[in-house]
Amino acid sequence: MKKYITLFFAILLAGLTFTSCTRDGDDITPASVGGFDANGASNALFSVSPTTQVHFSKGNLQYQASTGIWRFAEHQYDFIGVDNKYISPTNAGWIDLFGWGTSGWNSGAGNYQPYSTSQEAQTYCPGGSASNDLTGAYAEADWAWHNAISNGGGTAHTWRTLSDAEWDYLITGRPNAADKCGYAIVDTIHGFVILPDNWTLPAGLTFIPGSNGTNIMDFSNCSTYTLAEWDAMEGAGAIFLPASGFRINNYILDNVNHSGYYWSTTAYDTVQAHYFVSRPSFHYTTNEGWRLFGFAVRPVKE
Repeated sequence: MKKYITLFFAILLAGLTFTSCTRDGDDITPASVGGFDANGASNALFSVSPTTQVHFSKGNLQYQASTGIWRFAEHQYDFIGVDNKYISPTNAGWIDLFGWGTSGWNSGAGNYQPYSTSQEAQTYCPGGSASNDLTGAYAEADWAWHNAISNGGGTAHTWRTLSDAEWDYLITGRPNAADKCGYAIVDTIHGFVILPDNWTLPAGLTFIPGSNGTNIMDFSNCSTYTLAEWDAMEGAGAIFLPASGFRINNYILDNVNHSGYYWSTTAYDTVQAHYFVSRPSFHYTTNEGWRLFGFAVRPVKE
């Protein structure tokens, strides 16, 4: 009998070892899954339509012209900032602000290289048409889809960029969307947090959500985290979009560490395309901007 009792408790303890949950009243909610896999994909999932969930990349997309290498930023809060002004075909540094559709694939646009800086917005139209999105016949113009990302699995056609409709659903359309995003400061880096579909707040931390268009926030009333605290948030699945600003040509940068501008794959008109913007004291939303602007790219995969 003693042998069977010992075996029973061994099995019970083994089961407890692999169980992770938090108790809320009489309900038990599974802890949210976070972190990133070996190829830089979030373990957590995010709904971008009623039928599609995606994994976010571990950081913003970066490019080095001298080697032709694409990579993800090492940390979610990393961004290049003012050094984007050195953009050129021979730059040995890294950039992370790109004109629209500048994957390096010859799409038929006048400007398609990641180091393109032309101020003629109409020359960033794949196939020469204002109606062509970075999908379908022109999917190769999507920075993330066309290129092998060195720390993202190293294979092309693995990652992609969200469409305008997907950004909008993620931020405002999915269940409890208003409770799953808001401005934040990580150490000294300003940015925007997006929580996964399945979310459990780490013990001892807080998250202040913002409601698009109603609860106007800025960095004086947002969530703030030390690097150690952010590690816990990231470990629970939170995504951070740093306020990397934007580039105009190769000498003007604006709103660095204040606002974040992230491209979508959706065209708008001859000179504009859709993007997601987080701008404190205003709101976060999708908008339209000149294709020549250098905005950030945050890849996803299904």
